[in-house]
Amino acid sequence: MNLTNTGNLVLFDDQNWVVWQSFDHPTTSLLPGKKMFIGEKLKSSISLTNDQEGMYSLQVTDKGLFAYVESNPPQAYCSWLVNRNDTNKGRRYMSLLNGSLEFFIDSSEPGDIPDGVIGIPQSIINSIYEIEAKWSFGSDRRYTWSLHGRRNRCGNGLWILC
Repeated sequence: MNLTNTGNLVLFDDQNWVVWQSFDHPTTSLLPGKKMFIGEKLKSSISLTNDQEGMYSLQVTDKGLFAYVESNPPQAYCSWLVNRNDTNKGRRYMSLLNGSLEFFIDSSEPGDIPDGVIGIPQSIINSIYEIEAKWSFGSDRRYTWSLHGRRNRCGNGLWILC
């Protein structure tokens, strides 16, 4: 077992092959450098102090990045659409990179320019060392973000959603 510098918990078998890693199973947090692929969801918590599953999710699709209200069926709350190129054979994903949430739909090769970027204010990035973004969506069409770093340094903000 190994906990990497990026926060990935990796379990190995007796021949040192990876048998499970936490980065393959995103839940409520996306750590820097972790790729979240099509079909995986980030689900909100009820609140910052209650980790029970909330009613919002964030997901990459072949059309872009979508925020959903979890209902039956899920309702798209907001979306960041990209032009779709059906010839792309790479794996589509989003990742927390360079202080931004970047998504790669038509450009998934290393070094590609992202198809979309949601920025995190530089003042927050400068004040923390290792970040974890948590998103909470409100019924008033706003979402809040919270970044947690080492030594409990945190920054909070409120952004208007769509």
